[in-house]
Amino acid sequence: MTGLVRLATGMFRIENSFSPDTLKMMSKEEIEAILIPVDAPLTRFSPLDLERQAARDFTNGKTIELQETSNFQNSAKAQDTFDDFNSLVRVYYGNEFIGVGRIDSPILTADKVFNTRLQNESI
Repeated sequence: MTGLVRLATGMFRIENSFSPDTLKMMSKEEIEAILIPVDAPLTRFSPLDLERQAARDFTNGKTIELQETSNFQNSAKAQDTFDDFNSLVRVYYGNEFIGVGRIDSPILTADKVFNTRLQNESI
């Protein structure tokens, strides 16, 4: 064997890829049109939408008790989805993806924070 080419991994396929040289020749608008949202590969994780203060706390690394957040407490779907607890979730504030969290008996902690816009905002 003299070489090995990975043709796919997860949702990513080689036929949908672009070389660095091709990207250098593209305009900003063309590049933005082909970008995949950062949360696209994470669809196997259930989504969890936080209210503003909880989202700010999440981006600052604070733990969040999910029983106290109204969108979790009032959502039968959320209760069913997270019954197993100790699971990874996609965390949103509105339609904005802010990171990946881990639920553990029913505490949410930040695993990876991708959007820090809320960290320094006053509520």
